[in-house]
Amino acid sequence: MRIGANTLAACSISVKLDEPKRSRIGGEPITGTVLVEPEKDINCKALEVTCYWATHGRGNVARGEVQCETLFQGSWQGGQQYKYPFKLTTATWPPTYYGNYLNVSHFVEARAKVAWAIDSKSQQEFTLVAPESPVDLAPTVNVTKKTGWIGWLIGMFVLLILIASIGPLLILMTFVVPLIAIGGGLYWLVRVYLPSQLLGTVQFDVQPKTVSLGQSIQGTCEFTPRRSTTVNAITWTVRCIEKCSSGSGSNRKTHTNEVLCKSHTLAEADQLNSGQAQKFAFSFTVPAAAPPSLKFTDNELIWTNELRIDIPKWPDFHKVLPMVVAVACDPSTPPVVEKIAAVTLANDPDPWFTEVLNQVIQSHEDLDRMETVIEAVKSHTFDIQVDFQDETEEPIESDVEVEGIWVNALDRARKLPLVIFVPSSVSPDTIAWTSNFRGKGLVIGFESDTNRVILQLV
Repeated sequence: MRIGANTLAACSISVKLDEPKRSRIGGEPITGTVLVEPEKDINCKALEVTCYWATHGRGNVARGEVQCETLFQGSWQGGQQYKYPFKLTTATWPPTYYGNYLNVSHFVEARAKVAWAIDSKSQQEFTLVAPESPVDLAPTVNVTKKTGWIGWLIGMFVLLILIASIGPLLILMTFVVPLIAIGGGLYWLVRVYLPSQLLGTVQFDVQPKTVSLGQSIQGTCEFTPRRSTTVNAITWTVRCIEKCSSGSGSNRKTHTNEVLCKSHTLAEADQLNSGQAQKFAFSFTVPAAAPPSLKFTDNELIWTNELRIDIPKWPDFHKVLPMVVAVACDPSTPPVVEKIAAVTLANDPDPWFTEVLNQVIQSHEDLDRMETVIEAVKSHTFDIQVDFQDETEEPIESDVEVEGIWVNALDRARKLPLVIFVPSSVSPDTIAWTSNFRGKGLVIGFESDTNRVILQLV
């Protein structure tokens, strides 16, 4: 993404990156040139270039400044063009990520500070691949601002209000504390005590607690029922959720989006006998194309393991174990890094979409891996720009059950043949089946006979 020069300011500036479409490994220098074209003779207090990352989406914005350099101070003559090369350090964390509610982007921004005029600025976005995840999954570099005198005045004002409100607060706590205690007791009764009266102590464990993309986790579930009990099912679910918070105080809202949900049935409906030990083992391979765990102040990408024992007419046993999904320590070996570099185009409009298409294509001979990749991105909608060709038959690999038509198409940017399902609900009769169609689509499979990715228009 490029934000163009500020034409309302005293000069026009732009940022030109060297190899703009190449993904950078975290910590790798990024180079380029800042072009300045003054409209008139002006004095520049500072021409600064900054490398930084920022979140955007449904949650409050987080921003981390990595490096800032001053390239020039002095006078510019109108009508001339000036070039200033730069070399900046990139962040080691977080990596570039594009989801539905959370996005993380990396930028190089140039800003010209001119007295009595609007600052001219321009920025270019680049893709960053993290070499490894931090231990606490917090950004390695963040902006820390000092508290000004206005902040201190506000803090003192709030403190005075609290002191004046001690009496009412004590009265309020007299009622609030018992309510909290009662609520906690009910939660413990329903979630812990009642299920244990039938199932006994349930041991649920998943290892390792931190797993790299493309690696597997193993889990166990063990318990010995205290009483003969009927269960509807025992399921283990791996979830990846975007959790973003916006606003503050009473206006604070939390938004969640499920990126991945993979459920495994450990046991069907059955009668469990009292005193008969039950033991289940399971494993799951984290998709190489899945996003890693992310954590910011108001935005998180959370991975969890959930065990649920469904007991008819009785509170279910439900336990959630968090886990951390990390990028691999060696950026030269993980498939996801190599593939991003291999499929990045000269003018790639969506590197993440390109990576997903690449994962699907390279999984066509491994059905289990293909299913894992499709499952990981089933909730992601991608912006597509295609040339529609003609109608075709439904691929044998398709499991679409709604009505609609199938169309041959060509992805314009990647020159990649596709087969696209257009549901009747999208009103296909009103769509012009010509070139340069823009819309949104889901990746739902792969047609092996023609080596084409299957998309569904949404």
